Amino acid sequence: MSNKQIPPERWGEFFDQVSNNNKGRRIKLEIVNPVRGDQIQFENSPLLSLVYDSVNTGQVTISATEEEKTRTHTIHAPNTVWEALDQDGKVVALEILDESHNQTILQFQE
Repeated sequence: MSNKQIPPERWGEFFDQVSNNNKGRRIKLEIVNPVRGDQIQFENSPLLSLVYDSVNTGQVTISATEEEKTRTHTIHAPNTVWEALDQDGKVVALEILDESHNQTILQFQE
């Protein structure tokens, strides 16, 4: 497995590409907060989209389907994005850090 940091100037293109290439793939979304600890937002949920709004808000929004409902999680003020790839170059996880020191971990489940 290899990890690489995605430069901020590529975030729009990067999130569009990951979203388009992995739509429908099941994900687990976990938030690690230094004060509140770990929280699972959704698990085994099909990915709908990953959107980076560079123009208006600078937020990353992750949408997935859970029990036939659309659920979203928004990351305010992201400052670092990491991608984990398997040996075949397929994305297996994303890690997004924000200004409040929250860590959002999106894992693709097989």
